[in-house]
Amino acid sequence: MISDNTDIGAAFDRIEESVQREYEEVAWEMTADLMTSLSVQVEYIGGYVIRSKPGEAPRREFGDLIRSVDFATSRVNALVRLDVFSTSMISVYLNEGTDRIAPRPHWQPLIDNWRDQLLPRTASAVANVS
Repeated sequence: MISDNTDIGAAFDRIEESVQREYEEVAWEMTADLMTSLSVQVEYIGGYVIRSKPGEAPRREFGDLIRSVDFATSRVNALVRLDVFSTSMISVYLNEGTDRIAPRPHWQPLIDNWRDQLLPRTASAVANVS
């Protein structure tokens, strides 16, 4: 609990630090989930390589997409931000699809899986500030 004589700026700093630490844990977990979904190996059927089917997350063939996944947290003006991203444009092409490739969504399923967890974890991080 924050006492009445505590500097309000310091109190907000502790809250932001707590939320940022929690977001870093969430980012590690989200990144692991995404890497797991991208780790399904390609299939070999006869002489054909099945990389992924429309609607599936891209399958792993060389590991470039998995290696491109990263995250960052930041604090600016009392806003704590969490970004999980890929540094590869291939991620965008596969996720959204192109004229020649049907979408292989991998970002929206990740967001859908984590959407309901972020608010309670943020609230818990705030509540645990002393």
